[in-house]
Amino acid sequence: MTWAAVMFAAALGGAARYLLAEWLDRRSRSAWPWGTWCVNLLGSVLIGLLAASMVQGEAMASARWLVVAGAGLGSFTTVSAFTLQALSLWRSHPVRTVVYVAATVVLCPLAAGAGLMLGQRVLGS
Repeated sequence: MTWAAVMFAAALGGAARYLLAEWLDRRSRSAWPWGTWCVNLLGSVLIGLLAASMVQGEAMASARWLVVAGAGLGSFTTVSAFTLQALSLWRSHPVRTVVYVAATVVLCPLAAGAGLMLGQRVLGS
């Protein structure tokens, strides 16, 4: 049954990423890949919040962690989408590409940490 839950969560995460990123990119009308960048930041906060809720014991090794974090959020925030956006941006804006890559690599772990701290504060862990 876990494999079906993983497939379902991955499908939902991937669809959510696509819909949100496309919506943000259409609204921004910018060379900056706002959609992928915002999705990666949001996903990082969400994975931090999820980690805060599952810190007790071996919860992060559980099937629930695999389904929600690994499949759902893993397909929501994809490195392949980030890489594709960076390569596409490089063609016309190499300097913006460097800023985009640096901002993603620095801010996504910080966003995950913020989500973890927020989750711990809210959950009192």
